[in-house]
Parts: sequence; structure tokens; C-alpha cells
Amino acid sequence: MTSSKEKDSQQPSQEILAIIHEGSRAFSLHDYENATDKFGQACELLDNQFGELAPQCADAYFMYGKALLQNAIQQNSVLGNAAAEDSAAVEDTETLSNPRFHFEGEPDLREVEAEGDDEADDEEGQEDQEEEGESDMFNDAWDVLDIARVIYGKDSSQEARLKLADVYSCLGDVSLETEKFDQAIPDFQSALSIKQSILDEDNRELAELHYKLALAFEYSTSEQHQAIEETRNAVKVLRNRLSTLKEKQLAESGDVKGKGKESNVVIDSGRTSDIQKEIDEIQELIPDMEVKIEELKNPKQLEAQVDMLKEMLGLKGSTGLPAVPIPTNVNDLSSLVKKRKADNSATAPEKEGKQPKNE
Repeated sequence: MTSSKEKDSQQPSQEILAIIHEGSRAFSLHDYENATDKFGQACELLDNQFGELAPQCADAYFMYGKALLQNAIQQNSVLGNAAAEDSAAVEDTETLSNPRFHFEGEPDLREVEAEGDDEADDEEGQEDQEEEGESDMFNDAWDVLDIARVIYGKDSSQEARLKLADVYSCLGDVSLETEKFDQAIPDFQSALSIKQSILDEDNRELAELHYKLALAFEYSTSEQHQAIEETRNAVKVLRNRLSTLKEKQLAESGDVKGKGKESNVVIDSGRTSDIQKEIDEIQELIPDMEVKIEELKNPKQLEAQVDMLKEMLGLKGSTGLPAVPIPTNVNDLSSLVKKRKADNSATAPEKEGKQPKNE
């Protein structure tokens, strides 16, 4: 029989639980830097209490990895906006320093150009440091998530396997963000395989994974043709979900009508509203994804769109592709589809966030 003292020793201390709570609250408020600090502290304390790779450490490492990933994405966006502002400022300066206009008392243009070259060198060095820091953050996210993967992999329970699938999905997200598309594919496939064995065929988490896998295939160096099939699979899941929702809606409507006026049945208007809201959302998503399939069938047209987008963003000649936006909500497929549609549109004025590096 396990004593109460032994049972307590198997649980995280109150100090650790408090830190995890603070980290979770910061994460929910999108304060990913603070969340990263808190979860990092919690992981260190958990390692001290239970030992490295102990089952009790898994959830904290997973949350730590997610916070690191979102913090890296957030910093990437901030640095990208700053770079765009610096670029605009340089263009304004070049316009104002047109050599055709020279007034008495102005410095010699050769001196100005020399100073400008020095500033450009400094800015280039600063950009290199920022890119290295950005890469380090994504690498840290990968390393921490991989620890969570190892711990969850030792547990055969259904709950642990679903969490393991989520870890694989996050590892795939890291690879998408760092343009390691071929590396993202096996991680998304592992996540999908686990969830398909546990979840219903109309679960929207499956549609999310099929679509992320399609994105990885789309920019893969060798398996681009698979992108169409995975996008179709995502649509199939959404159609199954749509059918399930309509059956629920019809059943609830029939139950209420069948009870008659004397029935004491109370209609849950909130539940009915949520069902209709999801139906509307899916009915909007499916046509967007079908358009995506048609685009993938015509890769030359898609390539032309990407080239036009590169030219608009000042990436002409770059081998890099527009960074793949990753939603923070696992079921936020709608924002993922809409963002990709905007990023691939030739009429988009600009893309949010920093452009991916060339490797």
C-alpha cells in the first residue's frame, strides 16, 4: 500500500505548479517570452524533483517547447517588421540625397556615401546576428519538443499517444517555419497516423494535419505531387464533419418537434448556434480548399504567383519561399487556409513578418 508521503512525492511541488500556472496564463495572453521563462524554470525544477525524462516532466516540456516556438515566430515577425521599416527609411534617404540637388554647406557626397557604406555594413552585421538568434530560438524549440517526444513515447496510454501526436505536429511546425519542408513531412505523418488510430474520421484535428502535411509536400523538393492528395484528404474530413453536424442539427430539431407543445424540453439555443456557426465555417472553408487543389494542379501558375509575390516583397532571385503561417490553435484551420490564400495572392500588398532566410 502506498503511503500518503510516497504519493505526495510523485506529484510536483506547489512551487512548480504555481510556476506552471503563471506560464500557462502568460501563454494564453500571447506573452510567449514570459511563458518561455516560466516553463523553463518549471522544467528545471521538475528534473531536480523527479529526474530527467521522468513521466511527470512531459507536459511541462511540451508546454515549454510550444512557448519557445511561438516566441520564435513572434520575434521573427517583430524583426521582419523592423527590417521593412528600415528598408523604407533607406529608400526615403536615397530619394532626399539625389546628387542633382546640392546646396551650399551640404557635406561632400563622397563622404556621405562612405558613411552610408559603413552604416550598411553595420546593419548587415546586425541582421546576421538577428538571424542567428532567430535560428537559435527555433533550434531550442526543436530540442525541447524532442525531449517531450521521448518521454511521451515511453507511455502507451491513449492520452499520452494523443499528446505525442501533438508533439510531432509541433516539430513539423518548427520545420515549416525554418523551411525544412522535407523534414516536416515525417513528423506530420507520424502525428496523423497516431490520431487516425484514435480519433473519429470527422475530427477536425485530422483535417488540420492533412492540410499542414499538404503544405510541407507543396514546398518539398521531391514530393510536391502529394500535396493535392493531402488537401483532398483534408476536404474529405471536413465533409464528414459537415455531415455529422447536419445530422445532429436535424436530430435535435426532430426531437424538439416530436415532443409537442406540452413537452418540458428546453432548447439549448447556445448549442444550436454553435453547430450552425461551425457548419457555416466549414461551408466557407471547403470552397477555399478546392480552389487550392486547382492551383496545385497547375504548378506553373502557382510558380508564377510565387515569383510575383517575391518581386513585390523584394525577394527577386531568392530561392526562399514565403514562410508558412502556423496557427496557435490546433483546430484553427480556417485562419491557416485564409492566411495561405492571402500570402499566395498576387494582389497582396505585403506579407506580415520577416521573410525566410536562404539556406
